[in-house]
Amino acid sequence: MRTCMIVEDSATIRRVLREMLRKLGLFSIEAKCAEDALAICAKRLPDAMIVDWNLPGMNGLALVRQVRALPEGKAPRIIMCTVETSMDHIERALAEGADEYIMKPFTMEALADKLTLVGVDVNLKPSESEAEGARVSMEQANHRRQFSRLAIAAMTVADNEVRIYRPGETIYRKGDTPDFGYILMSGTVQITTPRHGETLVVGELEPYQLFGELALIERFPRPVTATATTQAEVMLISPERFRAKLDELDPFMRSWVESLSDHIFSLLAITAGDEPKRSA
Repeated sequence: MRTCMIVEDSATIRRVLREMLRKLGLFSIEAKCAEDALAICAKRLPDAMIVDWNLPGMNGLALVRQVRALPEGKAPRIIMCTVETSMDHIERALAEGADEYIMKPFTMEALADKLTLVGVDVNLKPSESEAEGARVSMEQANHRRQFSRLAIAAMTVADNEVRIYRPGETIYRKGDTPDFGYILMSGTVQITTPRHGETLVVGELEPYQLFGELALIERFPRPVTATATTQAEVMLISPERFRAKLDELDPFMRSWVESLSDHIFSLLAITAGDEPKRSA
């Protein structure tokens, strides 16, 4: 029986994942922090790992790097588990060595799909698949897309520029210097990145999702490509508009958003390999 390690600080989520893996025919071992996971890996590497991004102490991204640095550390299939919806974060996780990602909350069927994609055989019976039609309730589910929803509510105003993109038209490319963040008002958008000579799809966006949002913080080169898959109506949000709206927030909320922005920028600095220069 194949072994999958769950690296998650929430006992509730570990219990949910343990039951999912049992139904999928996998044996699970658990670690509540990155340090515990590394201690287990030093003795025996699992076949797969489900790693939460927001771990106490060493975060999930750092854990992935350290596992990949171990002898035979390229063997485990690693799925990064996160509540973050930013495609930029997902691309960074894949660049650091994660094989796949999955968004909380998710169904057992979605987890089975991700495990299959990374080469881990699972046993998903049709009846179990149907029973898992509703989303699994997890502790952090209520916080999913919180930042995006706040930003959309604050910045969706009549005088913002709106552009229409035809199916197959590129909104921005990997490596571009960004000028705007975007809100998808209608249609669908696909987020992709080149990997191992192929085009990897890292996200499918639906209306009222914020994307390309790192442009609102720093002019950091785009890490992914965004392409309209159907006719897409996209609202452009300028950094100036974002800062103006930020100034309207009460001091607590402004401090929270600024702290989140600094955290995102720090992650970029770590994953880029050196400290990027902030613009004046």
